[in-house]
Amino acid sequence: VEVNIFYDFISNAKPIIDTAKLKPIEALFEMRHAGIPTRLLDWTTTFGVALYFAVNSGSDNPCIWVLEPDALNRKAIGDGLLVQSDAVDYDDGLVRYQGKEMELPLAIFPTMQSSRIFAQKGHFTIHGSREEPLEELCPGCVTRIPVPRDAVDEARRFLLLAGINEYSIFPDVDGLARFLIREHGLDKRRRGPSARTKL
Repeated sequence: VEVNIFYDFISNAKPIIDTAKLKPIEALFEMRHAGIPTRLLDWTTTFGVALYFAVNSGSDNPCIWVLEPDALNRKAIGDGLLVQSDAVDYDDGLVRYQGKEMELPLAIFPTMQSSRIFAQKGHFTIHGSREEPLEELCPGCVTRIPVPRDAVDEARRFLLLAGINEYSIFPDVDGLARFLIREHGLDKRRRGPSARTKL
């Protein structure tokens, strides 16, 4: 399924993105930011961005996960430095670094190829052949920080004051539309019965 989705994306995204110029790992970045499940996990270097996603996740128990990328990479490759995405090969569902097939997740620094990755100060981890969750594979590398339910409204006020919103996180037409809908209260209005046309 993973390989089929990847090649379907490459084929069908051509009118929107110049997929011919993308390396396979860069195509994965685009897929992940479009909401397609991949072996990537999104991370950010900015607290406000992490908080935005936590309180807008739809979860009853929002949280922020903190990653220690140097500890993760020491465990995965024996070196604590972040890996540039150009050094990672992705081919037919296999992840390789310096020619070696990866088993554990690896923390990578992506090319800032899209406005979303740049706006979100995006970084990624890419899973190798092991499918267990990151917190099980490398428990000392991640920490879960719960956001108490009674702090969510205050967190949203902080984000509003800090100018962190749908448009700053998703600087495209979709993000602008979501921002304007929320900004003008259209997300809170009840809709009446929709009009129907008889044919």
